[in-house]
Amino acid sequence: MRMRAYRKRWLWLPNSDLEEWARDLPHRAASRVAVRFLPTGKDRDSIVAIEIGAGARRVAVLGQVHAEELNGGVLARNLVERLIEPGALPEGLTVCVYPRVNPTGHRLGIRRNGLVVKPPGDHFAGFTTERDPENPTMFDAWGQNPTNPADVGFNLTACWSRDSAPETVAVRQDLDAFMPHFAFDLHGARLDKPVASDGDQTLLGLIWLTSSSEKSRLERAIVKNSDVATRADKLRRLSELSIPPQHIVEHSQRMAASIAESVPREIAAFPRSIFTGLGPYLAASGIPSLIIELGYGTETPVTTEVPRAAWLEPTLTQIARGTIEEIDPRQALDISVLRYPILPHRPMSAMDRARMAGARHSR
Repeated sequence: MRMRAYRKRWLWLPNSDLEEWARDLPHRAASRVAVRFLPTGKDRDSIVAIEIGAGARRVAVLGQVHAEELNGGVLARNLVERLIEPGALPEGLTVCVYPRVNPTGHRLGIRRNGLVVKPPGDHFAGFTTERDPENPTMFDAWGQNPTNPADVGFNLTACWSRDSAPETVAVRQDLDAFMPHFAFDLHGARLDKPVASDGDQTLLGLIWLTSSSEKSRLERAIVKNSDVATRADKLRRLSELSIPPQHIVEHSQRMAASIAESVPREIAAFPRSIFTGLGPYLAASGIPSLIIELGYGTETPVTTEVPRAAWLEPTLTQIARGTIEEIDPRQALDISVLRYPILPHRPMSAMDRARMAGARHSR
């Protein structure tokens, strides 16, 4: 079934429709397409993996790791629709897209993965600088939103190096078999950003891998701004978090510079945190990655503009041709720092959650 059959609900697309859409892709694709369904356990939804092409250079694209960040999933699906068109897939490239890494969270209309029982053990995952770059705060992989108790379970972003969450275990095993050379991690961020004159609020925020110098800056910030009672523990935990090799960081910066050069819209460098995420996990195998945050304003729960596959196409072409290695990684350092505060995501309404679950009235 073609995308236009889902147009009215393309943003909220329930898991059953996502699977139906994926099954139909090989029948209408100009390139080789293989679809896999990755099980995540009893009473949990399968993850869709869509592999396009048969080239030697391999790229992975992941969307909706945080289920309520719908824009990343939309961009991933729009990219699939584009790459299956005749002549659209760059020669020599294979792209594996995971449009919805957190399908159970999507069905439940929450950010986390819905595992309500907190497993034993220490769930420390890293430090975030989203709220205040000068005051890194610790966060755990498992948690519950105090303002929305239904949003409970694992933050999948923080689970790639642990076996706690079935979703990241399933995708990790598939990635290990696919062996990508590059990876894109697509997210969404709500910003305190005014609506533009043309009504568009979309901003592309880029987060490349954290370097050793940035880790040192975080250490200085902890020493300066943490109270005596917590400082030693924070410094110990920070020391245990690994930093990718510099050449992998530079590849990640090249990806950011390529996006910034080729996309004609507002681009910003988002605050870089340090945690046990997809980037460090892949970097341990020599694979660079880039987080793309589709930033939107305060007026709606999602961006007012449909994310375009064209935002990724030039960079994919550079990867296929090998010309991305010619980019000076220092160009990423010239990208303007985000000038809008990052806001908490607005909780999904009852109707939005019904749409995500596939309720009849949403179709």
